[in-house]
Amino acid sequence: MVEYNTFIYPSIYPYVDFEDQQFVYNADKDFFTYNDNPNGQAEVWHGIINFKEDIAKYKKFFNELQTYNSLQTDANT
Repeated sequence: MVEYNTFIYPSIYPYVDFEDQQFVYNADKDFFTYNDNPNGQAEVWHGIINFKEDIAKYKKFFNELQTYNSLQTDANT
């Protein structure tokens, strides 16, 4: 959970933003709070798949992930 402009909502953003973090964990509130960092940006690409409407994209994503993983395994042997 993150807090921004008095709103609290679920987000994966803090888990993909490692340097110059835009949200930092606040133990007193038990969620992430805005760090007022204008240069913050996620270092890991992320997205959300709407499972109710985009089931084909879900399948495509995991098929591509499996293919990528097998290519990496083959390259390392």
